[in-house]
Amino acid sequence: MSEFSINEVGVKVGLEIHQQLATNKKLFCNCMPLESDEYFIKFLRKLRASKSELGEYDPAALFEKSKSKTIMYYANPASSCLVEQDEEPPHELDGDAKKIALIIASTLKSNIFSEIYPMRKTVVDGSNTTGFQRTMLISQGGNFEVDGKNIGIQSICLEEDAAKNLGDEGSTRKFGLERLGIPLIEIATEPFEAKPQQIKSIALGLGRILRSTKKVKRGLGSIRQDVNVSIKDGGVVIEVKGVQQLEQLEKVVEYEAKRQYGLLKISKKLQEIEWMHNNEDRRLVTEQFKKCESKIIQNAIKKNQEIVTIVFKNMRGMFGYSPYEGIRLGKEVAELVRFFGLGGVFHSDELPNYGIEEKDIQNLKEFLKINDNDAFLVLAIPFEMIDTIIDQIILRIEHIKNKGIPNDTRLATQIGETKFLRPRPGAARMYPETDIPPILTSKKELEDARKNIPKSWDESIKDLQTKYEINEQLAEQIFDSRYIELFEKIVEKTKISSIFVASILCSTITNLERSGLNANLLQNDDIVKTFELLDIGKITKESIEMIFENIMAGKAKTTEEAIKNTSIEVVNESDLEKIISEIVETNQEIVKNQKERAVGPLMGIAMKKLRGKASGEMINNLLLKNIKKKLASI
Repeated sequence: MSEFSINEVGVKVGLEIHQQLATNKKLFCNCMPLESDEYFIKFLRKLRASKSELGEYDPAALFEKSKSKTIMYYANPASSCLVEQDEEPPHELDGDAKKIALIIASTLKSNIFSEIYPMRKTVVDGSNTTGFQRTMLISQGGNFEVDGKNIGIQSICLEEDAAKNLGDEGSTRKFGLERLGIPLIEIATEPFEAKPQQIKSIALGLGRILRSTKKVKRGLGSIRQDVNVSIKDGGVVIEVKGVQQLEQLEKVVEYEAKRQYGLLKISKKLQEIEWMHNNEDRRLVTEQFKKCESKIIQNAIKKNQEIVTIVFKNMRGMFGYSPYEGIRLGKEVAELVRFFGLGGVFHSDELPNYGIEEKDIQNLKEFLKINDNDAFLVLAIPFEMIDTIIDQIILRIEHIKNKGIPNDTRLATQIGETKFLRPRPGAARMYPETDIPPILTSKKELEDARKNIPKSWDESIKDLQTKYEINEQLAEQIFDSRYIELFEKIVEKTKISSIFVASILCSTITNLERSGLNANLLQNDDIVKTFELLDIGKITKESIEMIFENIMAGKAKTTEEAIKNTSIEVVNESDLEKIISEIVETNQEIVKNQKERAVGPLMGIAMKKLRGKASGEMINNLLLKNIKKKLASI
């Protein structure tokens, strides 16, 4: 196993940024883009691939269809209508979405088209009820600069967002329609060479340009980064989808470059082997495994799945061969079969293992007449899917052997790796939209867009510093957060310090998230309400974290309910004096020994009783006053 160096493989990267726009309507209907987990309508669909105008099928659509999924859709009339259910034609394009798209294109110095033609992009994974996504090419060309590096823009599209994936249940995939149709702008950069650590800065720079418009949505799920990765001699561009966090980008690019370079090494070794597949190499071996003690095998047999083997002559060691850590042919095959909903695959280079014993392997070799130089795969497959899955495995291995890197679309994982999602789409994926006429862009619309080009990120940060009297670091944090508009609203509506408001929104909520709590449960109205209560003296500063923690933990739905749950109520001055006096009296030995320094340990005791009921400053002052009084009487 070799050490991998990304600097030696000639990596090129292209970014695709998908950003939801802050509009009051969806792209082609009047529904409000509201997030909700309450559904009152559900219906089933079966989607199929259709031919393009050239009479061809898109390979990605055909591959997705091979899973034979039934799609269950869940809808709420408050956030979706018959347009999302594909029971009504699309309405006119939302004017606000068009205006925002033109402003963004103008900001990036992109060449805007005078006529915009809606297109249909084939999508049969269930994320759109129609079997396609409506998209429009707004402009091409343009550029932006990050840290002195000029990044070219390839294209800017306006399109509708996909439905929200609610997960799979057997052969049924579930989607919520509240997100379907939300206006989305897609910005694709030209390929560029950059070190992995620079890619985050470039993506962040583009995101900041979008946020500078103050016309895009904030928060998790409102912006997604896809990244295209290629290496010098790879011959293909791999699209990696679903990079939710900027921190993932560096790891994803490095892993994908390593995977591609590793596959080229695997390809060279495969080319040295005389291997050809024929139908005799695939066999049903369910009977031979009925006495196997592997729980995985036995569970599969109980589910009436067939145990199947595929034999590969003279390929011993190839499935486990790892040119770099984590890169193996066996892993590539396992990712492919998981696409079809199977748990995975056993290969001969990792056996005996997983409850499959040496005796099982010897019995299998005798039955299949396998010699010691051969390799084999063992899979548990529903009978009706056997040929489909085996054909795809063979095609993938043959492709790696003959051509190197398969042309995939892949999915980013939380640990910064990538896994197989589907083949890359081809030219047959896109065809004209027949329900919407071409959309004209007038000279006045272009002039208005240019007039509304926002200030740069640096200028916006300086404005925040000056207007709200906060330091540069806090200004950057609040501007990059999802709470910038909320911050400005709270500071203008109350007399609370802007520094304190920004700290709560940027630090306190983030720290609660890091401890595993859900910030999506904390609604903007409740955040504003909490600060209003602080402003009129109904709660203390220390109460805010307790209230937010209670809501983010799912224990309360509103500020009022959280206050009730945590027994937060401001203690009046006379009661506070009494409680502090009792604490000092009860702990007079500590006061006698530590004198005024006793305020430290007594503060901890007081805060246990009074957290959220009185300010820390007031408690500290009263403790010191009572300690001095006690010392004077001793």
